[in-house]
Amino acid sequence: MCCVNYDYWPAFDTSYFTITYKFEGDTIIENTSYKKIFYTEAQFPTNWNLGGWIREDENRKVWNRGINYPDVEYLLYDFLMEEGDTLWINDPWEYMILDSVSNVDIDGNLRNKYWFKYPNEPAYAETWTEGIGSNRGIFQIGAAGYDGGTFWLSCQHDNGQLVYMNPASPDCYMFGTGTYELNEQANELRIFPNPATDYISVTSQFDLSIDEANIYNHMGQKVLGTKTVNTTVNISALKPGIYFFEVVKSPEKLRAKFMVVH
Repeated sequence: MCCVNYDYWPAFDTSYFTITYKFEGDTIIENTSYKKIFYTEAQFPTNWNLGGWIREDENRKVWNRGINYPDVEYLLYDFLMEEGDTLWINDPWEYMILDSVSNVDIDGNLRNKYWFKYPNEPAYAETWTEGIGSNRGIFQIGAAGYDGGTFWLSCQHDNGQLVYMNPASPDCYMFGTGTYELNEQANELRIFPNPATDYISVTSQFDLSIDEANIYNHMGQKVLGTKTVNTTVNISALKPGIYFFEVVKSPEKLRAKFMVVH
């Protein structure tokens, strides 16, 4: 299973939103095996919507079927493309040309990175990384050519471990008001060190005699909970990634984000 977040800024608006995808569960369509695609716009999702199906074949091509057109299979990626090859987005106007191929280290593995240019939109560019997808978002191939580049990939996790973080993105999840809820609460709840490895210290300008405390992963799943809170919390069992520390002090809840690295 892997999850993808990407953010969208409408071309004539200052608001934006985040969609999180996860690939989970196998299914057979026309004698071919696919992974199910689920999506949500919630920061702490409890319900997921089925969005379609995805597969990669033996020729390193990635195919997608959408929920609205399940009988039509679309080519998303072709990782056997060579320098100079053309990828048509919307014939005959929008297309990309593979300019070069390089290597990048992703979670200790060397993977190919594909650099595309838009001949009709020289101000825009796009990259693909094997195992990650497009920097425009996994389903937004060629987005800069047809909408001005409003889609961006924020981060990606693989089995709960952070494997990609957009260096220009401050968070996996962005709030539509243009502000970050967790940062607004930073003066109420502080976590250090951040990033952390084995322990975190939690402080607040308010009394921390609270009802309970919980730690959630990037999927909104509770991975650690306690009814009593000390100033130091053992997080050594958590996998590397982004987490949210929540304290419940009825009727309020305070949250702060932190990252685990090993």
